[in-house]
Amino acid sequence: MQPLNAEEIEQRAQEIFARSRQPRRRARLRVAAPFRQSSKEMILTQAGEIAVWRAGDGPAVMLVHGWEDDHTLWSPLVEKLLGAGFSVIAFDLPGHGHSSGGGIGVVPAKLALHGVARHCGPIFAIAGHSLGASATLSALSEGVRADKAVIIAPPTPSAPQNRSTRRKAELAERAPELDDPVAKRVAELTRATGAGNPFYNDPIQQAAHLTQSALFIHCADDHIYAPSASHAIAAAWRGKTDVYVTSGFGHRQVARDSGVINRIVDFLKEEE
Repeated sequence: MQPLNAEEIEQRAQEIFARSRQPRRRARLRVAAPFRQSSKEMILTQAGEIAVWRAGDGPAVMLVHGWEDDHTLWSPLVEKLLGAGFSVIAFDLPGHGHSSGGGIGVVPAKLALHGVARHCGPIFAIAGHSLGASATLSALSEGVRADKAVIIAPPTPSAPQNRSTRRKAELAERAPELDDPVAKRVAELTRATGAGNPFYNDPIQQAAHLTQSALFIHCADDHIYAPSASHAIAAAWRGKTDVYVTSGFGHRQVARDSGVINRIVDFLKEEE
């Protein structure tokens, strides 16, 4: 195969970089079972039109999923919360599931959270997973009101695991034709776009201003973010905190484990 010239390298790198900044949508759109009797509402936010579902009565718990996931992550927790007397608000992040918009990282996610909170409030508690945890921290620090927060598998600058390896694998999966000169140029474009990781935004500094009661949940075998992230953010949090570290579920499934779900519901039911 003939080597690529400089123009071809640049063009291919730009195409791959652009694709890498957008989440991959699932081939088939889904609706979580607890919301199949509810009407989907499209809410216009600064991050695009956001698909929102609401069910139940009682204090409202908002659920914020992570990167390349959707609101169905929360199905087991939604059922438990409804049974405990809470109402539940769940939505798909920009560029995910049924929502429009796009972009990478915490900024569009937190803008969507702001818009949904304004439309659906008041909010009793917010639970966020991974990127959704970062969006929750950012939104709370910017004035979104909630009495309690559940922060699951959050990232911090000091605690990512295998991110560079994972990033290369993702790029290779999206572009099987990737070769060394193209990969090098993609890396240069990535470094030039932004200070730091787009999946968090100064979580330690944000936590230092937050006074809500917070439950942090992490898995010891999380292959993306180490549990030290939860410990670091909790240590900076001004309000009352509890850190629960489990094992055997990895990064995503920890949010669906029955033991974790029971812990979340018990925390939300606790009297202040």
